[in-house]
Amino acid sequence: MSKRSAVSVVIAICLAVTGLTMGSAQAAGTGSITGQVFTKALGASAVPAETTYLYVAYSATPDGHYDNVDSDPSTPGTDGFFFDGSTYALTGLDAGYYKFEVAGVGIAGYQREYYNDAAYLADATPIQVGSGPVQADDMVIEPAGQISGRVTDTAGTPLANASVSFERTKFGGSFGVQTDANGYYSTTTVFGGGLVKGDFRVSARHDDYSDPDAASHELEYWNNATSYDTATPVTVSPGATTGSIDFTLDVAPRLRLTVKDPDGNPVPNAGVGIWVFYDGAWGPYQAGPNLTDDDGIYRRNLRIGDRFKFFIDPPAGVGGVKEWYDNAYTEATASEVSATAHGQVVIIEIKLGPAPAVTGTTPTISGTPQVDQVLTATPGAWGPSGVSLAYQWFAGADEITGATNPTYTPVTGDIGEAITVEVTRTLAGHTTTVKTSSPTTAVTAAPVPPVTGTTPTISGTPQV
Repeated sequence: MSKRSAVSVVIAICLAVTGLTMGSAQAAGTGSITGQVFTKALGASAVPAETTYLYVAYSATPDGHYDNVDSDPSTPGTDGFFFDGSTYALTGLDAGYYKFEVAGVGIAGYQREYYNDAAYLADATPIQVGSGPVQADDMVIEPAGQISGRVTDTAGTPLANASVSFERTKFGGSFGVQTDANGYYSTTTVFGGGLVKGDFRVSARHDDYSDPDAASHELEYWNNATSYDTATPVTVSPGATTGSIDFTLDVAPRLRLTVKDPDGNPVPNAGVGIWVFYDGAWGPYQAGPNLTDDDGIYRRNLRIGDRFKFFIDPPAGVGGVKEWYDNAYTEATASEVSATAHGQVVIIEIKLGPAPAVTGTTPTISGTPQVDQVLTATPGAWGPSGVSLAYQWFAGADEITGATNPTYTPVTGDIGEAITVEVTRTLAGHTTTVKTSSPTTAVTAAPVPPVTGTTPTISGTPQV
C-alpha cells in the first residue's frame, strides 16, 4: 500500500469515528487560506511534511457556531482536504471565520493539532477570510506527548474503568480515557494517540453501573483538587510522558430520592426538578432529563458542600400538585439537601398530594350600616405568612361593583339591604380559601338634618 493510500485509510477512519461528516456546507466564495505544514522530530529541525491533510475546515455561522465545509460537493461527507506535500490552499471560501485541524502527516506518533497549537475546536485560533487569499502561520507538528498514572480508592484497591479526562481550557472540551483492570491509564489510547503540547488539567472519577445503588467515587482533579480552577496543571511535552499522575478517590456521597403518589405507590418516570445554589444564588440545574426509575427512585452523586433543592411535577394521571422536598410548595420554603461526609447516602422522599389550604378566621364588619357611614372589614387572623388578601363587598346577594377595598361606604341604593364582605386569601403553593362575614343589619337612610336658624325679631312702633 502506498503512503498516500495508508494516510487516506487513516483519514476515512478518523471521519467515521468522530461523526464530523454530517451537516457539511459547500463554500463557493472567492476567499482562500494558504499555509505550510512542517514536522519536527525530537532533537531535529522542522522539515516540510510529506503529505498534509486538513482534517476539517469550519466556517462560522451567524449564531457563532462552526459547521463543516465540504471539500467535494459531488461526494457527501467529504470534509477533509488532502494535499501532496506540505503546502496547502483552501480555496473557494466565503467570507467569514474558519478553523481547521491537521489530522495526518503520514508519520505515526505525531500529534493532531488545531490551528494554532490548539487541542480542541473551541480553543483553535480562527482565521478571518475576505474576498482574497489569507496566509496562515506555519504549523509545526511534533510527536504527541503523553500523560499516565493510576486510579485507586482510599484502600489502595485499583479502580477499573475509571474515567480520566484531560482539559486544556475550562470550557473548551476534553479528551478522555478509561483505566484498565489494574487501574492504570495512558493517553496513548486517546483518539489521535496522544496530546498536543501544553498544560492540561487532569481529572478522574469512577462510576459502577452494574448496580444502581453501588457506590461511585468522587470526581477529583490532580492534585487533590475539587475543581478546574484549583487543579495543578500537568505539562505535556512533545514525545515525552508525564507519569505518576495518580488519583486516590473517595467514595462519593449520593442521593436516593423516592417519589410516591397520594396513595403511597411509587411513581416511575417522574421528572425530578433540581435547583442548585451557585455563585451566591439559587437557580435551576440545567442538565437532564432527571427521571425516576421503574421503582420511583431517582439517584445522583453528590459532592460535600453542594446545596440542592428538589421538586416533582406530577406526571399525567398522577394526583397531587407540584411539591418540593420536604412538604413545601414553593422554592423559598423548600428544604435544602446536601452531603456532609464521603460515602454518605442521603435518603429522602416526596409524597405527592393536594396543596395545603390557607388558614384563617371569619372576617367581621365594624361601623354603622347607614348611608354615608364608613364600614370597615377586619380580615381576622391568616396564615401562613405571605398570604395575599382580596376584598369584595355585597349588598344582599349582589356584588357591589368596584367595592374591593377594606372599607365601604353604603349609598342610597343599598337601603334595606344587609352588607357582607368576602375575603379571598391566596398564597403560592396553597389552596385559595374564601370566607364571608356575617351580614350587617339592613342599611338605613341617613337622618334628615333639622333646619337651623335664630329667633325672629320685630321692628317698628306698635301703634294704630
